[in-house]
Amino acid sequence: MTDASGLQSKQLLKGPPWAAALSPHGDLVAYADERAVRVVSLLNGQSLTLASLRGERIGGVTWSPNQRAVAYIGGEVQGDLFLAAYPPGSQPPRNLGPWYETISFSPDGKFILHAATVPWKTYQVLETVNVETGKRQVLFETQEERSITEAQYSPDGSHIAFRMSEPPPPAPPADEPECGSPERRLWVLAVGSKNPVEINLSRVQQQWTNVKDFAWSPDGKRLTVGIGTNDCDYPGNANGVFVTSLDQTVQFKLSRGEQSLRATFSPDGKKAVFTEYSDAERHPQLMIGDLATRKLTPVAKTQSSQGDVPTALGWR
Repeated sequence: MTDASGLQSKQLLKGPPWAAALSPHGDLVAYADERAVRVVSLLNGQSLTLASLRGERIGGVTWSPNQRAVAYIGGEVQGDLFLAAYPPGSQPPRNLGPWYETISFSPDGKFILHAATVPWKTYQVLETVNVETGKRQVLFETQEERSITEAQYSPDGSHIAFRMSEPPPPAPPADEPECGSPERRLWVLAVGSKNPVEINLSRVQQQWTNVKDFAWSPDGKRLTVGIGTNDCDYPGNANGVFVTSLDQTVQFKLSRGEQSLRATFSPDGKKAVFTEYSDAERHPQLMIGDLATRKLTPVAKTQSSQGDVPTALGWR
């Protein structure tokens, strides 16, 4: 954990967690290690166990908006969605059924969103589950042979952003290796609509089109978008962090180099922190960008030379 300058930091865990998330109030961190899903207080360092694990690997951890529950993906065979109360009570975590990919609560905490694989089909759907009843509802269906990843509600609950793969390209010649994943683009769906709109950044970047990541601004009117090349090895040969308004009238590149990704907005929406490989050896460094001036400021003491990539889990 570090402050925005990076001058005051402390280690919370002895080893890297499988998944972690900062709470909405910014005073707790939920994380999963090989034995349990836990919550640690940033105020006093005390830790509570929400759920014990039996060898299953956790695929994601997310707080509910009211900070009274932690959702996580677990299971020994396939991923199921679990909801654990915080503070922990006498009841075990609820199993809300099969789950794929990311976890995104609606701002009112009533629904959780994800991309679901349709059995025996080659397409996916955007699906919500009602937290109280467990009932599921399909919001959008993809075309054949397209997949959805990282679906997220906007903070105001009016839109859903998600990455969707492009149709698969023709198979390469037999003497060329098949490599890389399908190229993905960023789409936004207005809640209640069935017709998503693609976020097109070609006006400010024509060379790269593969979307690696995105994040909503606190007011839900802008997005940071990490786009780059689609290579065999993640994160690829080149990537940049861009900012776009929801209506796509304002777009610009925030990062300065050609190897930056995973941006997160500040609480006031005026800045964004992202990982940048800024030196000749491509050592990763957390960088804060001012959205009005485009000025970049490195966060102190985050550069790594041992293969660990510093990534901002959240900013409170």
